[in-house]
Amino acid sequence: MRRRLFALMLSLLPLAGCIDADLTLDFQGEQAVETVLDLRIGRELFDLAGKSPEEMCKGGTATVGVEAVTCVQRRTTPLDEFIAEAERRAGADPADRLRNAARVERLDDRRLRVTLDFAGMTDAAGPEAAQARQVAGLMRAALAGHSLVFRIRAPRIEATTGTLSADGKAAEMVVPLAALMSDSAPQPFVTTLALKSCWFGLFCF
Repeated sequence: MRRRLFALMLSLLPLAGCIDADLTLDFQGEQAVETVLDLRIGRELFDLAGKSPEEMCKGGTATVGVEAVTCVQRRTTPLDEFIAEAERRAGADPADRLRNAARVERLDDRRLRVTLDFAGMTDAAGPEAAQARQVAGLMRAALAGHSLVFRIRAPRIEATTGTLSADGKAAEMVVPLAALMSDSAPQPFVTTLALKSCWFGLFCF
């Protein structure tokens, strides 16, 4: 029983290890999307996971410090390719929780709807997710005070279930890490954005 419990706790490390994460989708007009993922992992958890900085931060820049290991990954993708990739990912590798949770819909020529369904993040993990939640209480102290931040930038945000910036060009949702390990997932982060900012429906840029 003790070995099984320890194994279940280790199964949480891929999520708990990324103890703070900041993901930004920057829709740069009608041409491209820049994805920026900024991770901060406590040094003790990083060492316990047994991965090298290169394994943890594939394609990005890792910095190893005394207290934490950080990873910054940047990727710019043509808009049409980004949308097609999101469609291909739907229902793909169930272990890739974040990718499976994301949906991108084109509403018309200049508007998109982006959805992050956090229930999908846990459901995608299957039976292991239920087992993980059974021991999540043992990790509350480690998870407390740590969050995942999701941010969407665009020429104009039309509607969002998150927090809208003062200039109307960014939407943000902060999800406590512990909330993803509970039985009730946070509400979806749904944002409708315009790829162009228009004045009086005539002058767009």
